[in-house]
Amino acid sequence: SVPCWGGNARVEVGCLLEIGFRGYVWVKYDRMIGFAVVCCGPGPRSRKRSVTAIRALKILRSNSASAAVSFVASAPAEDSGSALDFLVRNAPDLDSAETLFGAHSNPSAVSYTTLMQSYIRSGDVAGAEEVWRRMLAGSVQPDIVTYNVMMSAYAKRSDYISVERKFEELQENGLSPDVVTYNTLMRSVRDIDMDRVWQYFDDMLEQGVLPSDITFSTIIDAIGKDGDLSPLPELPSMMRAYNVHPNIFIYTAVMSIYSRAGDTRNVRHWFNSMSEFGIKPNVVAYGILLDCLCKARASEEAEGYFEQMGRDRIQLNEKILTVMMRIRSDQGDVNGVKELFGLLEKPRLFRYNVLIHALGMNGNIPEATELLETMKANGVTPDVVTFNTMMKMRAATGDLEGVKAFYEAISKNGLVADGFSRSILMDALGDAGELEQAMAVELLPSDNVPRTIKLRIASDHGDVTSVKRIFGEAPSSYSADSMFLVRAYARKGDWQMASRLYNSEVVTRSRLTSYLKLLGESGNVSHLKRALESARKSDIGVTEEMVAALIDAYGVDGQFDSARNTLTRMEELFGIVPTIISYTALMGVQRTRKGRHDVLELLFSNGLDAVETIFRVMWSAAIEEGDLDDAAAVIELMREHRLVPHVSLYNKLIVAFGNKRDLVNVEAMVAKMKKAGMRPSVVTYNALMDAFGKTLRSPVAGERLLNDMNSSGVAPDAVTFNTLAAIYARSADPDGVSDVVARMKQQNILPDKFTYSNIITANRRAGRADQAQEAVEQQEQWVFYSDGICGGN
Repeated sequence: SVPCWGGNARVEVGCLLEIGFRGYVWVKYDRMIGFAVVCCGPGPRSRKRSVTAIRALKILRSNSASAAVSFVASAPAEDSGSALDFLVRNAPDLDSAETLFGAHSNPSAVSYTTLMQSYIRSGDVAGAEEVWRRMLAGSVQPDIVTYNVMMSAYAKRSDYISVERKFEELQENGLSPDVVTYNTLMRSVRDIDMDRVWQYFDDMLEQGVLPSDITFSTIIDAIGKDGDLSPLPELPSMMRAYNVHPNIFIYTAVMSIYSRAGDTRNVRHWFNSMSEFGIKPNVVAYGILLDCLCKARASEEAEGYFEQMGRDRIQLNEKILTVMMRIRSDQGDVNGVKELFGLLEKPRLFRYNVLIHALGMNGNIPEATELLETMKANGVTPDVVTFNTMMKMRAATGDLEGVKAFYEAISKNGLVADGFSRSILMDALGDAGELEQAMAVELLPSDNVPRTIKLRIASDHGDVTSVKRIFGEAPSSYSADSMFLVRAYARKGDWQMASRLYNSEVVTRSRLTSYLKLLGESGNVSHLKRALESARKSDIGVTEEMVAALIDAYGVDGQFDSARNTLTRMEELFGIVPTIISYTALMGVQRTRKGRHDVLELLFSNGLDAVETIFRVMWSAAIEEGDLDDAAAVIELMREHRLVPHVSLYNKLIVAFGNKRDLVNVEAMVAKMKKAGMRPSVVTYNALMDAFGKTLRSPVAGERLLNDMNSSGVAPDAVTFNTLAAIYARSADPDGVSDVVARMKQQNILPDKFTYSNIITANRRAGRADQAQEAVEQQEQWVFYSDGICGGN
């Protein structure tokens, strides 16, 4: 039972707690100073001593140390000592602490220890050591608490040698170490020596000292730093054996360790096992679990735990909301992200970036652009990550001009483009076939990743000269992979040079894998099989990536049955259980709808889950074969498997159906986009306009689409106006083309070679030879001017 005293509840509430040999602690609440804890010593005067201490603390806070000393001096002698110790503990600075300590007529070990703590809290361990020497000079012997305080100070500095020296000293002085002592010993070596942590634990048990929850917290921390997590599952039974009840802090510490190791299963297990000890998860535990599930892309499970938080009445904090925003963003659930975003009182930059990413995932580029302006209006300055995200979503839709515009916006907003910015720009240029512009992007010495991307683009295009130049310009700190040059020669068709260069260096596993992939792309089955046999007999061994290259080679060579047999017999032939890597390779070489769907069924029958990559490969294979209906079916399959098809898949299908003059499917794909929560982007509208223009040859349909764009907040670009102008040109309407060009200029979009080509075509079809010739001369001037700009003249 805990004795309690009443009084005016608005002024004071207190209780007396027995804490062993120290006697009693008075825990008191006061409106002015909040909670105060006073070590009053044994005896019935505890409450009176605490009153003296509390009043003295008020004087200290409102006046000075000397005034507090004068007040304590007027109190009964038996009350002044504990009151002075309490004041030293709460002194605002070291000078005040020394003044208060100096008022002691006969300082005890407690008094000296309290002063030492004041120095340690100020970061002055040397000052605490000096107090220790004063203590000895005053013939006052340190007690176990004094030793624990000094050992703890050394442990915080990772000075385990001084900790052990004090430990030996206290034993020599006939003191018995307690649980705090051993906890401190373990804490001093937890960063460097797990074996010694366990040794101290065993020593503690041999001395009859029982561990506490802090003991196990220290062990858990040490295990996390050591990296060998195997002892963690045994801790609950160990704690039960010593009658230590795990608390929420122990559970969250273990969950955090497993989370850093990427072990979602054990994070989930420890979270769910809290109930065995009657512990309710707090917001920290939920935060660790949700963050781990986010990294594991277990979105559905995360949503379930998020709902459980609501049932447990756990207050949402910014971290929880941010993690759930990321989860929903990765799933393309833009409305869900918006819902969480609206719960943030003052959204910070990172949260805006997450929402912009979610909008980009759904292809809602206009809304993302609008949000960017909202950020600025709300006083949140976008950073380079914001612009990189905008660049990435434009690149995903094939909008090269949009990528360039946001790249330029980085410097216009006083920011400096980073390596990721340059990587996105180069990738977009490479995808658009603008090799010369991609190679012209200037890199910094530290741009290792962008440099690798530039090498990849050059080697993919067989540009041997650029690869050699990049190697020559790279700083010495960059470890260049000569396989890029091998790849460039191979893509150029010079296999003799590629093979010679490959064999000029020591063959490693990664080098062999890269070379086999090149052979696979070329369909060189015989060479690849010989290389695999050599690898099997060497120390390198055969990996699944190597076998996947053989599957690819069989497919390119038209040996589809052999490709399938290689996968189904992989474990028998190579001792390797096929994973999604091999199934993706097999999917990529299929040339029929039946073949693609058979691979998917084979994947499911072997207990594997389909991932986005294999569906993308399946979709690309269908597009390559011209099977647009199957490509559309793949998108629906992705949605059935709770995967979010990227907006670019819809846009490319719209273009493909438009090229076939299939307006029914064009409109059907747009309807499916909208049903999936995706807003058509400028690329979507351009594809629609091109499809309607080629099929109906009616400017009316094009103008209607342009009006829809404007009403939807989608800004037309040069491609939009040129596509509309082409419709007018095919209709032999030069005046309509001129009107489109005028509207282009109003939007600050300059005519380009496609614009002049439309003007020429329209005038020729209308029989206006003079106007057509004038447009030809203007086009020649534009080409000369643009070449001068590109050449820097």
